[in-house]
Amino acid sequence: MLKTTVSSIDVIREQSNGLLNFMSNYRKLSRLPKPEINAFEVGEWMEQLRIVYSAKMQELGIDFEIGAEKETGRVEADKALINQVVINLVNNAVDAVTENKGDKMIRMYISSTRLNRIRIIISNNGPVIPAEVLDKIFVPFFTTKKEGSGIGLSISQEIMKMHKGSLMVLSGPENLTSFIAEL
Repeated sequence: MLKTTVSSIDVIREQSNGLLNFMSNYRKLSRLPKPEINAFEVGEWMEQLRIVYSAKMQELGIDFEIGAEKETGRVEADKALINQVVINLVNNAVDAVTENKGDKMIRMYISSTRLNRIRIIISNNGPVIPAEVLDKIFVPFFTTKKEGSGIGLSISQEIMKMHKGSLMVLSGPENLTSFIAEL
């Protein structure tokens, strides 16, 4: 009887923790701050990102490159929110390439579009994402990771929409997966 009671309490505790985690993640998704739009220099921003990631990438044995078109001068956006998108996409790329037995590569490139918008492409040579997963990749709480919450890409897409931009993914061409954020 005591063993059954203890076991029941453990199940209740586990379910409660799962529900609390779900609610916490839902709050993160539903409470994104309104963007505070300011202009910032792309070159300076790229250097900050290079500094943040270089040591980590070297430690993990990942060939990491970051670059931009020379004409890409300034961008008007909420830098903190765009950083959140970039951090999420780069961290996902790191997770993907750690599955590789051989070379591990992540590239980030920023360019201007013909419509005077900014395009950020983050590519990696991790496993190609299957078509059935690509269809669900931006759905809140969908994840293929054992430890994932399934909100990172949803939040990133929402942030891009808040900037009147977009976020999309291509996986397969040349065995690369590329996330393309445009604002």
